Amino acid sequence: MRMKMPALGVLCVCLFAGPARADLQYAFSVSSTSGAVQPFSFSFNSANFLADNDVPTITPFTVTNGVDSWKLTQGLVSQNGNGCFEFGTATGILGNCNVASDGSDQSAALLLELLVPLPTATGVYDFAFAAFVWDSNAILDLTGSLDLTSIAAVPEPMSIGLLGIVLAVIAWKINRRYALRP
Repeated sequence: MRMKMPALGVLCVCLFAGPARADLQYAFSVSSTSGAVQPFSFSFNSANFLADNDVPTITPFTVTNGVDSWKLTQGLVSQNGNGCFEFGTATGILGNCNVASDGSDQSAALLLELLVPLPTATGVYDFAFAAFVWDSNAILDLTGSLDLTSIAAVPEPMSIGLLGIVLAVIAWKINRRYALRP
């Protein structure tokens, strides 16, 4: 009976614990062959592979040409055969592998189109086409890649809770066993 309770606890954790979840990190690296914009990189995480019309949650990042800077705050994923990642300022226009500026001050958008459809596996994906537009200007000589990786597994809250319950029961049993001894 002494080993049955801890073994039963471990069995419960194994049976009822939710699986660990690994997020995906989408890391972009962009540069301009002419130097029209300074090289930049940014990344965001997603619980799943992104699909057409997904809106990723991004941390705002800045694109600069050395004189002007634009803070990109929104994103959109689309597909027109190839996978596209679109980012823009609050007034940037995004949609269907196409980006534009609305012409207002500080309006800008970035299009990063892959050589392949939207990824469904980790790996490094080069851009087939990349462009940055603002006001009536466009930089079409951007190059770079997307590095899609799986990041550290995070246990689901259910597994953590069950583990806590099992450990509490084991501790209570051990404490009770020692309390009953003369």
